[in-house]
Amino acid sequence: MNIKIKKSILILSIAAILIAIVYVQINTKKIYNMTEKHLIENRGYKKSDISKIEVKYYFINRILSYEEWIISVVFKDEPKVKYSYSYRDNKISQGGASGRLDDGIYDHSESPGYKNMIVAGNYIKKHGYTIFKLFAEVDRYKLDGSMFKNTKDNIKYKQVWSVQGVKPDHYFGKEVVVMGFKVRNHPLQKRDINAKEGVNLYVMIVDGKAIGGYSLPTLDTVGGFYSIDGKTAEELKSGNIKPVL
Repeated sequence: MNIKIKKSILILSIAAILIAIVYVQINTKKIYNMTEKHLIENRGYKKSDISKIEVKYYFINRILSYEEWIISVVFKDEPKVKYSYSYRDNKISQGGASGRLDDGIYDHSESPGYKNMIVAGNYIKKHGYTIFKLFAEVDRYKLDGSMFKNTKDNIKYKQVWSVQGVKPDHYFGKEVVVMGFKVRNHPLQKRDINAKEGVNLYVMIVDGKAIGGYSLPTLDTVGGFYSIDGKTAEELKSGNIKPVL
């Protein structure tokens, strides 16, 4: 390969890098503005509520022809928590929240759009568990009888409602919002080795009130759900608690 060709390749490579840098800078600003607009117009925040917005280029999928950007938002009333959003196909979508609170208890101020988190956090506090990570909203669905038919798609909902203290038909037609947390000081940590590092806890909310919840060891990706206090459906019926291990 002669010197001229090498120089041409070098110049093209540098040009490609510069174009990529400019592209990222332009789109970072664009997505920043879109996120700010989304928070104000769709989530009810004021510009003064927002402490910081960080936009990072995540990846490009050339096969499916899309790219994704990850956005982190910190609000002034929650300096220790980062809320994650993503940008894809010209849309801003909320992911969740992560962070650690000094007192282990989630105590959000009355920020619009996060009342469910307050309700869920207080519900967990009453049970005596220590919150050390927040996942925000993880599921939302309208409950109806078809969700309890014997189909593969319904397994999750049948398991979840089998460990509740109330029958699901009481809430048919209602929207159920599920808020997720990672907690410690949970009964499952004493009986399941997969819960050694913590327990994923999910609180179900209907009409602004916590109606129940369910739990899962943080390392358990294949097992069924437990009640909010770590009991299986069988144990709830019989009253006998057995070690899982």
